[in-house]
Amino acid sequence: MKKRAAESGGKVTDIAGNDITTVKPSYKVQEGAWGAPEDMEKEEDPLAWIDKSVTGFEKQSTSWLDEDPELKAAREAREKQKAEEDAAIEARMQMWLKKAAEKKAAEGN
Repeated sequence: MKKRAAESGGKVTDIAGNDITTVKPSYKVQEGAWGAPEDMEKEEDPLAWIDKSVTGFEKQSTSWLDEDPELKAAREAREKQKAEEDAAIEARMQMWLKKAAEKKAAEGN
């Protein structure tokens, strides 16, 4: 800043033309570093505005998902469909690997 002030006649400005001659960083400057120290902790809690006395912010129970027979049947159907799709993908992959091995053997490599 001192160098810039000397070059510009004692006043340092930013790109918008604001005087920043006496501006200080809002954090402790570490020698050779660009920006705030990595180990700096936030001074303010970003969730401080939330009233912690209000209930409902804790993890909710999802046991009712396992108790409902319709939801359980739908989940099992999705899992079965996913398993079938995975099996079909694996079968195609094995077919491609087999063809690649046959092609490689035919070429003699």
